Amino acid sequence: MYIFKKQLFLLIISSKFSDKITSNLSNSSIVLDEKAKFTRFQSNKMFNKKSSESNRVSQEVLKKINQVTYNSEVFLLQNSKKLFFVLGVLLLIIIGYFAYSKFYVEVRQEKALNHLFYARQYFSRNEIKKALGGDPSLTKGGYMGFADIIENFSSTPAANIAHFYAGLSNYNLGNYEKALELWKGFSAKDEFLFPMKYGIMADTYVQLDKNNQALTYYIKAAEARDNDFTTPLYFHRAAMISFSMGKYDQARKYFIYLNERYPKSAFAEETDKYLSLMDAESQK
Repeated sequence: MYIFKKQLFLLIISSKFSDKITSNLSNSSIVLDEKAKFTRFQSNKMFNKKSSESNRVSQEVLKKINQVTYNSEVFLLQNSKKLFFVLGVLLLIIIGYFAYSKFYVEVRQEKALNHLFYARQYFSRNEIKKALGGDPSLTKGGYMGFADIIENFSSTPAANIAHFYAGLSNYNLGNYEKALELWKGFSAKDEFLFPMKYGIMADTYVQLDKNNQALTYYIKAAEARDNDFTTPLYFHRAAMISFSMGKYDQARKYFIYLNERYPKSAFAEETDKYLSLMDAESQK
């Protein structure tokens, strides 16, 4: 009997304890639900706030874009005549440039090349005066020599080449000052013609007995490009003219450079001979 009462008592207590736990769990669930609702409310509130802020910024950006667009339209309407005038002028300039290049520059260049062809033919046959002055009897209208090509077709590549040949023609005729003037007007940047321009100018100064100027231009010619033809050629001439002027230290420098840098050059063979001569001169 005592055991039965004890078990009943424990059952009642456990039942009450279970009800209490259930009640507590129920209350906790309610609290958690309320917290979750509050959290969702806060989140929604923040989201709505951010969304509202974003919409406000977007609206402001759209207003600014609309304002800029409106201002641009107003500007275009107010200044349409001026803008069309400016655009028209620019278009005319572009069209004019292409028309000038196509129908003027190219046509002039083609005509100049035709004249240049005949002038070079006479130059190659050593008929210098005809190459320089032209030959009216060749065709109905005649053809121009180098001098007339330069005068009538200036700024064309053909006229530039004519400067070079006209300089050579005057050099062959003994007109050295005129030749120098023409070569100064000749423009070349390639591997061989560029140094040769300075080289023939140096040769011309030699003819005029202006050896200091000749030496300057030989050095320019030698240093203009680095190749196995013009570079050793003009260093050799610089060494030779330095030697002839008694500038042995300078001549020695060019001969040694020539011998060390271009040992296979035909000019390097003379190096030892001139170095020996300079040694002998220095011992006197």
